[in-house]
Amino acid sequence: MTRPYSLVLGWGAARWFSHLGVWSWAEWVLWLPHECVGTSMGAVVAAAIACGMNYVTMRQIADKRAPKRFFSLDVVAKNGLIAGKKIQQFLTSLFGQRKIEDCRCDLCIVATDIDRGVAVPLRQWPIVDALMASIAIPGIFEPIHTQHYRLVDGGMTANLPVQFARCPRILASSCFLGNQAKVITVVDTRWDQVKAKMFGINHTVLAKSLDLFFIANEKLSLVECEHTKQILLIKPRIDQGIFSFGEYAMIIDAGFWACAAVQETHPAKKWLRTLCAAQLWAIV
Repeated sequence: MTRPYSLVLGWGAARWFSHLGVWSWAEWVLWLPHECVGTSMGAVVAAAIACGMNYVTMRQIADKRAPKRFFSLDVVAKNGLIAGKKIQQFLTSLFGQRKIEDCRCDLCIVATDIDRGVAVPLRQWPIVDALMASIAIPGIFEPIHTQHYRLVDGGMTANLPVQFARCPRILASSCFLGNQAKVITVVDTRWDQVKAKMFGINHTVLAKSLDLFFIANEKLSLVECEHTKQILLIKPRIDQGIFSFGEYAMIIDAGFWACAAVQETHPAKKWLRTLCAAQLWAIV
């Protein structure tokens, strides 16, 4: 009998595609996770898995839809640069009116309460509303207003939200820690429209700053759980920058091969053996 584990997926901008590679490996080696936890676009993948979507279906969606078509570049007068209407339409096409509590496994979508500066785990929301909150990068997208919160991107406080996983065993995928020795600065030229609207800022500096911020952010979450949970951390080495959406296929491959490499290490074998003795064929 398989012991439960949580799948935790972090923020990554274009690097979120690596989560698809991680899921293609996990779907082959492991069973469906007992719980999926995610921040920002990692939450989108987590929600798709929790709703029963397999890797093949997710890859077909990635292949058919040019990433820049997910975004509306309409300027919002007050609270954000991008309206996000196309993203909401896309998410609605995937999840409809489904609620988090209706998923086939537990789902936790993490956002940030911008007024209190704390992470907020969402476990009983409509999926699309929760995802729109989790991806609402401050200043880029409008915050999501509720009776109790003003919610923005979960990556601001919990980019790799392992602390919200309920299972003692966690498979976590980071889009940043594999690159901490080298800050990537590649920018996809197809995003010229977005860059032109971002007040002429230096995007190399922006990319480096985000890398450094999220690396520190993720390390804090891991330290918080180091004595209480068994975490198998996947750290793909992604040579593409956070704006390189056009190179999604190579980013997906990076996620899969990072898992394949980790699988052969002693800590990974030990983690997988504690998860399910019946699956030793996959790791010996």
